[in-house]
Amino acid sequence: MNKQPNIHCETVTSFSDDWSRYDQIELSSEESKNIFDDYFSIFSWDSISDDAEGFDMGCGTGRWARWVAATDLALLWYVSGFKND
Repeated sequence: MNKQPNIHCETVTSFSDDWSRYDQIELSSEESKNIFDDYFSIFSWDSISDDAEGFDMGCGTGRWARWVAATDLALLWYVSGFKND
């Protein structure tokens, strides 16, 4: 049986392309916080216990890390999203 690998070469090649083009360097702290608040508005921060731990593994730039770090949630944040050129 000849199994094809589960990989889409175009997707792999373009991985992190959006983050390279839209790096958010020019985004003000206030605007970043407003976007964070809107993005996480469905998340019930008050329902988290005092000893909760969170883990986010994604393919972004970690743009939310500073705002999550400002909460009482112990956080392990893995940022993966940049090419090793």
